[in-house]
Amino acid sequence: MSGLGARSFGNGRQLGFLSGILGGSEDRNYSETTATRIDREIAELLEGQAQRAFDLLSARRSTLTTVAEKLLEQETLTGEALLQLMAAEEGGSKGRSSAQGAHN
Repeated sequence: MSGLGARSFGNGRQLGFLSGILGGSEDRNYSETTATRIDREIAELLEGQAQRAFDLLSARRSTLTTVAEKLLEQETLTGEALLQLMAAEEGGSKGRSSAQGAHN
């Protein structure tokens, strides 16, 4: 598992990135304030990217569903078939969203 994995929890206290990676070493050369600031920044970056992934997947939900249904039928898709399927689906989605925008 990568060192950037999920945060650890123990004894009712959340352990941040630095303490998880460095094992909470007593001989560290940075302050608790610095560790807390770094942990906060890392948490914000991870949360932001998780939200970005969620938004991207949500925006392309129809395409993901179409690909999943095709994979259930065929079990495998070539790269070319996947790209064609995605292009057809996203082209149709753009057309639908444009038409919907015209009605709003």
